[in-house]
Amino acid sequence: MVMQEYPWTLLEADKPWKVKFVSSGQYSRHVVRFSLSGLPERTDLAIALDGVNLDWSPKDGLGVDRWHYDIDIPTALSEGEHVLSFTLQNRERQGIAQLCSTEILEFGNSDE
Repeated sequence: MVMQEYPWTLLEADKPWKVKFVSSGQYSRHVVRFSLSGLPERTDLAIALDGVNLDWSPKDGLGVDRWHYDIDIPTALSEGEHVLSFTLQNRERQGIAQLCSTEILEFGNSDE
């Protein structure tokens, strides 16, 4: 686990929440794990790793309750510093849209 944060913060449309972390680049794949509340629509939030949009989808029928998400990425992180960001896209969600937790986990391949 190269990064773990529990921000429990309301997201703001004018100020993305960002965290920097460092990877050794020695693992085969990684997972971006996070929990959110107050974000029932895909278009409410943009999540990016190193500026690349991560294609996330809220759980169908969840509404504004909290839920945990995993985005499996089958490639290695490069060695060095990385930035994960959460940007509120829907101003109408400001005041209820919350980033609860986030982690980056790295894994070896199935032969390791």
